[in-house]
Amino acid sequence: MSNFNFDKLKKTEHMLQWLAAKPYRFILETVTKMLKQQVAATIVQSFTVTSEPEWLTSFLAIEGGHKNKIVSRAGCAFECAMYVQVADKLHCLTGVYSCVVVHLDNPKLARQKTWLDLDKGLTLLGAQGELKERLYFD
Repeated sequence: MSNFNFDKLKKTEHMLQWLAAKPYRFILETVTKMLKQQVAATIVQSFTVTSEPEWLTSFLAIEGGHKNKIVSRAGCAFECAMYVQVADKLHCLTGVYSCVVVHLDNPKLARQKTWLDLDKGLTLLGAQGELKERLYFD
C-alpha cells in the first residue's frame, strides 16, 4: 500500500474501527465506489490523508450512574488528496472524506453513510461545520 498514506489517522485508529473493522480498506473501497458512480472506469492510483481527522460523537446514558455512557453515534472528517486514472488521463483530486455511523449502541440497527466532497475543506465540512448535521443523518 505504498501509494496509500493513512499516517494522519493513526492516533485515532481505534475510533476508526467504530466505522469499520478494517478502516483503511473501508475508506479506499468507499472512495472508489463513490468515484465509480460518477465515471465507471475510474481507478484510484494513490490516496493520502492530508489533515488530522475531526471527530464528533454522541453518547447515551446507561444504567449505573451519570458517568456511565455508551457511544451511540460517531462521525469523522478529514482532508485528502488522490490521483485517479480515467482512461489515459491522470487527475489529482482533493477534498474531504466524511463517514458517520449511527446506532453504535445497537449493532442490529447500526447504519453508516459516507461522503466525498471535492474541492472543499474542513472549515466547511469538519466538526464545526457540516459534520454536525451529518451526525444525525437518519
